[in-house]
Amino acid sequence: MNKLPLVMISEYLVRVRSRAFIISTLLGPILLLAISLGPALLASRTSNETRSVMVIDDSGDSGLFTSLQGEIGDPQVGGGKNIRLQLWGEGSSLDAALSQLAPQVDNGSYDGVLYIPPSFLQKGDATLYGSNPSGVVWADPVEDALGRVLIQEHLKSYGIDKSELNRVMMGANLHAEDIARDKTGKKGSMEMRLAVGFVLVFLLYMMILAYGIQSMNSVIEDKTSRVVEVMLASVTPTVLMAGKIVASALVGLTQFAIWGILATGLIGQGLFSLPANLDLSFLTPAIWLAFAAFFLLGYLLFACLYAAIGALCNSTQDAQQFQMPVTILVVIPMLLLQVVMQNPNGNIAVIFSLIPVFTPIMMFVRIALGNPPLWQIILSLVLLAATVGFMAKVTGKLFRLSILSFGKSPSWKQVVRMLRSPE
Repeated sequence: MNKLPLVMISEYLVRVRSRAFIISTLLGPILLLAISLGPALLASRTSNETRSVMVIDDSGDSGLFTSLQGEIGDPQVGGGKNIRLQLWGEGSSLDAALSQLAPQVDNGSYDGVLYIPPSFLQKGDATLYGSNPSGVVWADPVEDALGRVLIQEHLKSYGIDKSELNRVMMGANLHAEDIARDKTGKKGSMEMRLAVGFVLVFLLYMMILAYGIQSMNSVIEDKTSRVVEVMLASVTPTVLMAGKIVASALVGLTQFAIWGILATGLIGQGLFSLPANLDLSFLTPAIWLAFAAFFLLGYLLFACLYAAIGALCNSTQDAQQFQMPVTILVVIPMLLLQVVMQNPNGNIAVIFSLIPVFTPIMMFVRIALGNPPLWQIILSLVLLAATVGFMAKVTGKLFRLSILSFGKSPSWKQVVRMLRSPE
């Protein structure tokens, strides 16, 4: 094992000097921002589009349309300010009106036709006609405004004026805060802690998956190079594989460090500012240490699993068929995030966080969102480290077998025999 540092340094220098590392380091933050902020920006841009709705009012209340216009522009009706209502003035039947308006809805002159029937004030039913299913989404403010108008009309019968409507309809706002205070005496927002914690978990998930698959492709490439046979004459397969995998993990941590230094520099120089309501006080050094530890061990585990697949396959096409079970092991914790976020110290969260293949994501979620017992954190790290050591030895043996079986995939009988053999 004294040759392990030499293998690690050599592999590390090769990777950090590669064009792929430089490009991914430069483009990584941009892609991350695009993935995290892009959908929200597009959604906000779409929500700001003006919608035109023709209203056919058969309610019999001459003031209902005026009240509806006033409510649709009320700040309490989110998104209503971008909806323009127009009253249908021609005295025709509903079918005749829809026949005349259908072509204008199809060509985009109107986004929909709102029909208010005579029974609206009694039953509260109205119909929005349109040609695009997206009307179901943007029409929510129309439904809210109709509801407020209906309540307003009912309150009139009790002698309550419209000016009292907002006070009657005023809802409660519940703010979730951490009962503990940080060193500055400031209370932390639980919603912000949940959001930032989810971002870190998602980043952990993406990096483990990306670097794990990269290790599989690296093993397949090494198998096609006969130079590796010369290297195996001086080091054992386990040392060679461990050196390559650990070096790849250090490359990932190097990228994180570069991004962290870059972000700190931009914020320090005033070139980039964080939102005023962004509370990052819970991101203590212990949280960052946990992030680095679970990323490193999580990557090592899945890198070994992916590398084992690469050792059993002769091409990336063959490997893609076998990598799905391993990928599912990474995805399962993400599917359980909602359960863990609701109860970080529940039985499900505790059990899954102690299973090594789920530990990197599940335990870090618990640390970021709660305060799991110290013995559980230590036990999870010990089990994870032991599993990494075992898988590194297995992967090394499979790698040696694949070199000996150059040109063809080893049989299952050969795999079992190799795993039983000593180093």
